[in-house]
Amino acid sequence: METAKFKVTKWDFTKNLKIWLPKDNYTVTVVKKGDNDTLNLLHRQALTLKDNLDYTLVLTPDESQTWGYRLMAFQ
Repeated sequence: METAKFKVTKWDFTKNLKIWLPKDNYTVTVVKKGDNDTLNLLHRQALTLKDNLDYTLVLTPDESQTWGYRLMAFQ
């Protein structure tokens, strides 16, 4: 993740965040920093972005998923 070209750190969930990404194929990785500064994987998913579309990403708990969360992308 340190080599990721695009990343968001210290996300404030009380504010809307907007970032611009060029159309491409991405792997979205969601992690949470633990008490001892370890990174805990919450979710990882492939995502294809198309030109001139707005996307909203929603992460929700889901016990049926490998890491316990589901990421949904809405256009």
